[in-house]
Amino acid sequence: MLRLIDTLVDDLNLHEAKIKANAFGKTLAQKAAEADAEVVSEFLEPVAGCLVGRTSTGAVLDENDGNLWTGTYCYSQALRYQATQDPAARDNVLKTAASLYAMMVVSGRGDDFARTIRTAGQRPLGTKWRPGTGAYTNLEWKIGGNNDMWKGFLLGGLALVDGPGQPLRADFGAALQSLAQTHDVTKGSRRAGNRLITWGTIAALTGDANAKSEYRKNARNPYLNAFNVAIGGGFHFKGVTDWSGTHLNIVGLMLNARLAEIHNYWVAKPLSRLALRRAAKGLRKIRRSLHMIVAAGLAPSSSLDASDAIWALRELPQPRSQLAVGLTNLPSYSASPVPNLPWKQDWDTNSGRAVGIEAPPLWVMPQGSYAWKNCPLPRVVSRGIRGELNASSDLLMAYWFGRCYGVIGPND
Repeated sequence: MLRLIDTLVDDLNLHEAKIKANAFGKTLAQKAAEADAEVVSEFLEPVAGCLVGRTSTGAVLDENDGNLWTGTYCYSQALRYQATQDPAARDNVLKTAASLYAMMVVSGRGDDFARTIRTAGQRPLGTKWRPGTGAYTNLEWKIGGNNDMWKGFLLGGLALVDGPGQPLRADFGAALQSLAQTHDVTKGSRRAGNRLITWGTIAALTGDANAKSEYRKNARNPYLNAFNVAIGGGFHFKGVTDWSGTHLNIVGLMLNARLAEIHNYWVAKPLSRLALRRAAKGLRKIRRSLHMIVAAGLAPSSSLDASDAIWALRELPQPRSQLAVGLTNLPSYSASPVPNLPWKQDWDTNSGRAVGIEAPPLWVMPQGSYAWKNCPLPRVVSRGIRGELNASSDLLMAYWFGRCYGVIGPND
């Protein structure tokens, strides 16, 4: 039942009341349980094993960033398994890690990998889809594997290390090592951070001495360490903050900190923890909850308070909302004095570069496929309703990380 107080009973107010009830009317544990069940029943491709979206009528939508979100979900289930020993979480890890492995090898080329995959023959190939090769002719793969998608592999690899990954660990590590030796995603000065966490993940998966040596060499890079500590997790200045970049950055810092613990490397341990703390504090005004929860879990400090980050999880509705609120109509709305991401140099043509200066509650923001990679500040021009249903892997990632590391209690 929905209760409306001193307001008109119309479709919009009823919808808003339902979203609030889905957000604040359930405990975090209830929302996580619902989201865990929903992903398995609605958002895992039955053959490919990767995350997908759905239309409002239930038709399957290929997830453009399926590699990254599948890796994120895979790691959330490894955290869930650590916290609960639930065999269902174990099954989810192995199924989605197998999907990520397929994305590494489905192209049949040592220098390319899939952005996502799907069951073959369901839809026309078009210009971006290719037929699978070898043992994967029952699949199709999407071109465009890049730096962002690479993080999906690393999250999946860490899931096999931290979770129940023995059956897949060696093959996954070997495929990752083969790609790391040939693909541009680990080449050049701009990819030093990728090399660090990639070789650390390979060493954790395979135990290879050369991979561990390569990890330690990159962990001693003074320029990379200085960058990670200074702005490695992202920054915020008067409404200027990166969007998906902040999520990629926290994934990198989280992997760095976990790998420092796994390899017990004295150089990386204190620096990775310092970088996490600085990132969390720098972005707390715009409520990057995953930053704060990861920092509180891996780099606890008396100066880190994760209570607002946990509260932000209460603001996420489950099932997730598609509502887009016109915040610019409110008298309290204030636009930022500078365009977001000014280095993109398109603020005069892209309305997404003009945003508000204050981060609103999460329930009024459209979550899309992953809340922690969205711009946390409302656009001057609303994005509107997407007409697309997505899994709550963002809630699961933050919740199970908090549960696994004691930041969130089982009764919160």
